Amino acid sequence: MPNNDYSFTIANTHPCFAGHFPDNPIVPGAVVLEQVILKWDIFSKQKILSIDFAKFMQPVLPDLLCIVCFNPVKANKPRHVSKTEFIVKTLVSSEEEIILCKGRLVHD
Repeated sequence: MPNNDYSFTIANTHPCFAGHFPDNPIVPGAVVLEQVILKWDIFSKQKILSIDFAKFMQPVLPDLLCIVCFNPVKANKPRHVSKTEFIVKTLVSSEEEIILCKGRLVHD
């Protein structure tokens, strides 16, 4: 299985900021989740069926380096679908990170 850490940055020139708090820009949750899905397509060939949940812990600011990590969830019994948890974080220093968002993907 490939590495499970993928980075992205939403540039302050992204069109989402025109209507999402122009004087105090914050990346919309939908744009963050779009990045999670794009990174999933690199991580796995499995099709996402749904996002089980997503919780935003901190605002995602423009030009912030974000890292998406995927962690498969072990099932207690056989299923036709699988779940993988994701975390979106940023590094404050080499020893400290802040979780921005976390959630779970349901896939085949």
